[in-house]
Amino acid sequence: MVRAKRLLAVGLIGLLAVSGCSTESPGEPTPANVGNAAGLAGALQRVQSTPETRQSLSYGDVAAVQQLIKADERRFRLIDGTGLDHLFNYRKLIQEGIDLDLSVMREAITAGVPPRWAGIVIGDYDVAAVDKRIAARDVPQEKDGDATVWTSGANGEINLDSGPFQDMVQLSEFNNIRTEPGAFSYAPMADALAWVTKPEGQRLAEDEGMSAAASCLGDVVAARLVRDSNAPDVVVAVGVRAPSASEVTEVVCFGSPNGDAEELRARITTALEQAGGEPAGMLSDAEVGVDGSTVRLVLTPGADEPVGRTLQLLQDGTLVRLVSG
Repeated sequence: MVRAKRLLAVGLIGLLAVSGCSTESPGEPTPANVGNAAGLAGALQRVQSTPETRQSLSYGDVAAVQQLIKADERRFRLIDGTGLDHLFNYRKLIQEGIDLDLSVMREAITAGVPPRWAGIVIGDYDVAAVDKRIAARDVPQEKDGDATVWTSGANGEINLDSGPFQDMVQLSEFNNIRTEPGAFSYAPMADALAWVTKPEGQRLAEDEGMSAAASCLGDVVAARLVRDSNAPDVVVAVGVRAPSASEVTEVVCFGSPNGDAEELRARITTALEQAGGEPAGMLSDAEVGVDGSTVRLVLTPGADEPVGRTLQLLQDGTLVRLVSG
């Protein structure tokens, strides 16, 4: 039986926290002045708002997730690598190839959709050691203040046979790299790299749908926010809250396309009640509420159940189908 309740002032408070209330300009997004803006809210502040980044953003609190993995690898492995996305399966090869251990970084963000996307990993690492290993691969470089920009291929070029990073990543992930204190950034396209290193104009925090979805998710260690072509007016977001390995909730948020969140809540509730054995049926016991213009589902996994199944429901299109019909 789906339970419903209305969530009031917390929605407005959370939205203000994500979008910001300051009249000051966010300034140039360097590790020095963005590094303290942690969490999903900080991720939205860091990323430039473009048609591609408004379609997809993935965020992971790498440090927190690694602590959860240490506590119970079997239970939390589904959220391991969230935010790293394209690099997740190559972590060991990257560490061996350029001395960059992604598992000890602080946060990871991937924004955009192939072939136009960019990623950034935030945290301290030995920049000089990484630069030395990249330079040994004869990758053209250009200095930009304390940063070094490396270009190993043309925009979107895929070189499976002789690319300088072909032993580490499969496609064009490292065509463009920026190394600097506090951050390691990468993208197939040079202009996309700037979305996470030197964003211009609006940030994703200023996108109403994205910021409302992030506010709805709350303080999460892993999250994914998407606008699907089958429901382009709705931001569907999934996140995992885990203050500790024993305190875990999964949250699913749907932005109302016409501002009528009650109508959307009723539609989702009906769909969940009819789901039965379908994948979405796992949400049939979720607590459903309205948070401003957003519908929020909160699910508490059992102590022995894997965490991150809602991320899978987003990835396979199940959640989008709930609101695209």
